[in-house]
Amino acid sequence: MDETLTLAHHHLTDEIPQFAQMLRKQRNLDILRRMRRGDSLRLIDPQLTWFPPRPHIKKDPIAILKLYPGIDPDQWEERTKPSA
Repeated sequence: MDETLTLAHHHLTDEIPQFAQMLRKQRNLDILRRMRRGDSLRLIDPQLTWFPPRPHIKKDPIAILKLYPGIDPDQWEERTKPSA
């Protein structure tokens, strides 16, 4: 390997950990500053990950009888009702 490339390579690899360390220190100082001020530390808004509850879907008694012969559709509806 060319000696100038080797020196440049060592110079770059020495700089990367220092740069990463500097970024980590800045990030930690930012977190501490936000904690002292009582700011939120969340990365994303919780509402962005919230899904509303699914509605209760009434079962089709004819389809239930086709799939499960001998079951009373009214009993099936009672057993599958969500608890309040």
